[in-house]
Amino acid sequence: MTAPTQDHWRFNLIGRLTRRWTSKAARYRARVSDSNGCGYCLSAHTHISSTLARIRGEEIALNRAGHSSEPKREAAIDFAKRLIEMHGKVTDAESIAARDAGYTDPQIVEIIALSAQ
Repeated sequence: MTAPTQDHWRFNLIGRLTRRWTSKAARYRARVSDSNGCGYCLSAHTHISSTLARIRGEEIALNRAGHSSEPKREAAIDFAKRLIEMHGKVTDAESIAARDAGYTDPQIVEIIALSAQ
């Protein structure tokens, strides 16, 4: 048996990071699409959530409604919702609420980036 090549490891790492990013993005974007009333985007993000990110149907429904079975994720989804509703002009209190939920500043920037469509 031969040792895995460097390319194999690189593609494996990229695949894992892509699934991790897809899982996060799918949660926020399903909520954003639902808020925007875009049926096409909502359908696409729901499909991505269930197939690529492997998120359960119950969790997808919660995410679309702005909730999650996990309090920390719910805080992120709520923050993403406020970003869209306020066209990116969230209050300091909303940013602090995301921090209080356990998100770091770089993670909050990631939520902002993933929420943009």
